[in-house]
Amino acid sequence: ALFGTRITIESGAHRDRLVQLGTAPDRIVPVSCHGLAAAIEKDAGSADVAHLVDQCSSLATVATVSMPHAGPLFAGLCCTHYGYVADRFRASLERASGRAVRILDPAGVLVRLIVRESAAGASRSAITVDVISKVTLDERTRTGIGRLVAPMSPPTARALEAYTHVPDLF
Repeated sequence: ALFGTRITIESGAHRDRLVQLGTAPDRIVPVSCHGLAAAIEKDAGSADVAHLVDQCSSLATVATVSMPHAGPLFAGLCCTHYGYVADRFRASLERASGRAVRILDPAGVLVRLIVRESAAGASRSAITVDVISKVTLDERTRTGIGRLVAPMSPPTARALEAYTHVPDLF
């Protein structure tokens, strides 16, 4: 099952790549989790997030019922926000499907790749963080995201609070 925002799922990019790598198309279940990223931004621990995760898990489970399943259900998190609720996805999918679930979250691999490539030879103190957004980020959103990223990167949480809004960024 591939979980992503409506735009990500509609693009078909993740599904197409899996097919190119040899996965049978009828084994891939794309699930649009419209509104989940915004709900996570506001409060990852909220009842709204739990409801949306359960709703998406239910859609995936219904779509996989007819598939043969000799092993775990793989859940690809195709939105960076979803990693913050990966445990909720796992628990919800296991309840709904009665199967073991393996979460596939590419965020960790992406971070290691970026750090390795961009910080090669740079001292740790040379790295700075600035948040620049085309989208207006209200205080509740900045605080919600800040709580999520602060344990991993306090500089990112601070930069988020002092972000720069550039409406015509691109």
